[in-house]
Amino acid sequence: MQEADIIVVGVGAMGSSALYHLSKSGANIIGLERFKPGHDRGSSHGECRMIRKAYFEHPNYIPLLNRAYELWDDLNSQVPQPLFHRTGLIIYGPPESPLIEGIDQAASEHDLPIEKINAAGGQDRFPHLRVPAGMTGRYEADGGYLEVENTIRAYAELAEENGVTLINNCELLDWKTIKDKVQLETSQGTFQAKKMIVAGGAWNAGILKLPKIPFKVHRVMQFWFASNSDYTAQNGFPSFAFYLPEGFYYGFPGLNNVIKVAQHAPGAFMEDPDQLNPMPLPEEVAAIKKAVKTLLPDLPSTPVRHSACMYTMTPDQHFLIDHHPETDNIIIAGGFSGHGFKFSPVIGEILSELSLTGQTRHSIDFLRWRWS
Repeated sequence: MQEADIIVVGVGAMGSSALYHLSKSGANIIGLERFKPGHDRGSSHGECRMIRKAYFEHPNYIPLLNRAYELWDDLNSQVPQPLFHRTGLIIYGPPESPLIEGIDQAASEHDLPIEKINAAGGQDRFPHLRVPAGMTGRYEADGGYLEVENTIRAYAELAEENGVTLINNCELLDWKTIKDKVQLETSQGTFQAKKMIVAGGAWNAGILKLPKIPFKVHRVMQFWFASNSDYTAQNGFPSFAFYLPEGFYYGFPGLNNVIKVAQHAPGAFMEDPDQLNPMPLPEEVAAIKKAVKTLLPDLPSTPVRHSACMYTMTPDQHFLIDHHPETDNIIIAGGFSGHGFKFSPVIGEILSELSLTGQTRHSIDFLRWRWS
């Protein structure tokens, strides 16, 4: 049996960050990963994710974002190539929409530098993005995109360099508490630790064995389209998002002659995360082709590549970060899909603090267990 002070189950976005922060503590830390860091079987893959500060979802996220930005810059300083790219972010929506009103409220309450751009001004500034009638824009110069798989691998590698033991291809089969410890049965043997952090993404519900745990897993598609140098960050093309009547669509500057565009919406509910269908449905292709024709009319609207991932969400779409309701030996981290990746550096810091001391410096009461 292998023993540790803290075991992290799941070395994805949050788990890899937690391992990195824990690696600075001097404690004996083990990370168990079902596949290997940066895999394409879960929620954190597809090359890039968006980052922004003017957070319409809830104002309490913004202090966490401020810290996340500091930690992204710290990570950038430790890797050969940057993982956080400040390309600027333009978001369009109807003036009365929750999106625009939420951005304005967040910017006002937290003194964030947001530029208001009308449709005509946005069309002149970013001519390759077609602005639908009746839309207004909000531009955030400090927004941009993050490299997903490379971030996870970087955090995992930095953690290992600091002495963390990482075990790949290790499936958690069962666990139980024994006095003041957690014992784990895995495909690679038995482990025991004082604390266990569960950051298993789509597999969290099965791992935690809580009948009322509120995680639901949804299948979501990502698409890529052929592009050219006009759509690169080097030529001023930004990260972008549009609040359309038919859905919320977003995309990024082109890389390697393709541009990524996707819809932010939970797809079909999945009973079993091991049964992810990688192929897009005809209606999913039709919806993304229509959006590209509307928003990026100079691009071919037939995708050249696609990828399926899983959204793991709570009923209110806010994260869950808390101790297991039945034991303080286990810390739960989940429900991040759709808007969590940008927070991964600070979530890792929070999980590290909770597992080492039982508390965190960060205000996360709105993210704790809130279901009867």
